[in-house]
Amino acid sequence: MGLAIPTWMFDDEWRPMLFAMIGCSSIAIALYLYSLSNSIMNNCSNGISISSKLEMAQMIKVILAENDK
Repeated sequence: MGLAIPTWMFDDEWRPMLFAMIGCSSIAIALYLYSLSNSIMNNCSNGISISSKLEMAQMIKVILAENDK
């Protein structure tokens, strides 16, 4: 029982393309996992950003300061 991989993929003329595809796909997977881990750290479980409370408080202070003028 063997793998269902075409034999032409391992010919000498396709070997650089195979290495390039493996390299690009490994970089893409690494970047996807990196962005996934960053979005999990920056968001709560419900998808709201952790810093949104601070940003909203700052925006309200700016609006109130502009309305006082």
